[in-house]
Amino acid sequence: MNLCRFPEFESIQPGHKDIFKKYLSLYKKESCGFMFANVFSWKEILKLSVSSLDENLIIAGIHDNNPFFYEPVGDRKLLESVKAVFRHFKNGNGKIHLKGATEDFIKNVINGDRSFSITENRDDSEYIYLTADLISLKGNKYHSKKNLYNQFKKNNSYRYIKLEQDTAEHCIDFLDKWCERKECGLTPLQAKENCAAKRMLENFDYLELKGTAFEVNGVLSGLTLGEELNPDTFVVHVEKATSLVKGLYQAINREFLENEASGYKYVNREEDDGVAGLRKAKMSYNPVKLLKKYDIFSE
Repeated sequence: MNLCRFPEFESIQPGHKDIFKKYLSLYKKESCGFMFANVFSWKEILKLSVSSLDENLIIAGIHDNNPFFYEPVGDRKLLESVKAVFRHFKNGNGKIHLKGATEDFIKNVINGDRSFSITENRDDSEYIYLTADLISLKGNKYHSKKNLYNQFKKNNSYRYIKLEQDTAEHCIDFLDKWCERKECGLTPLQAKENCAAKRMLENFDYLELKGTAFEVNGVLSGLTLGEELNPDTFVVHVEKATSLVKGLYQAINREFLENEASGYKYVNREEDDGVAGLRKAKMSYNPVKLLKKYDIFSE
């Protein structure tokens, strides 16, 4: 499948998977935002589309009614590509910004160009941990997590179910019930995340994901989904559980990584989107790095 040429864009399609895999294998990205599973599952929510400019991959979308595009993926005339995208939308009387730029991109591509203004977006920072730490839960800084995990194992009968396509689709009903309990209709972000998670389950095999469902005392009570970002890093895309079972989140976190990601040095647990409770939870696992992200605007 060939990509259309800029300034034309086309919506994300299943056939784009191999193109994304090719680009990301050639031009390794530290951010998980370029992974095809993320792009594919959020494509309708963020109105994502793709184009090719100077053989660079250009991904654009709309977030909260604000058009954006990501860092071009490639190695040819990257700064010229960025300026061309800004110029195209400005000429069309539209406003657009480059979303989720990393410090490496700013240093190596933007490189002090004064035609841009740059703002850090803390809500978009990605949380990166040492996988071994989240599996072992050793030391005082993980004492409470280890206690909760041990309490869960002591007080519950549970089953770790490794997902395949048919079992993954059976988890969709669990997500709907989880969303009802969380009143997702009152929280647009949660509703969007739930839709993206359902799309991942519906296309589990195609997206080449790894996943686990937790059955606690005979009831499906939690699930998690993830995949490899690069040979050093595993990404957790989805982690949902009922809050009625004490220690379940700690158990899902630890056992999924032990079984599916123990060979990776790092685990990326994505961003917190500015949700206070989620930020507190992610910080409580002691990230070794926050992958800072920035929004770039054309002056």
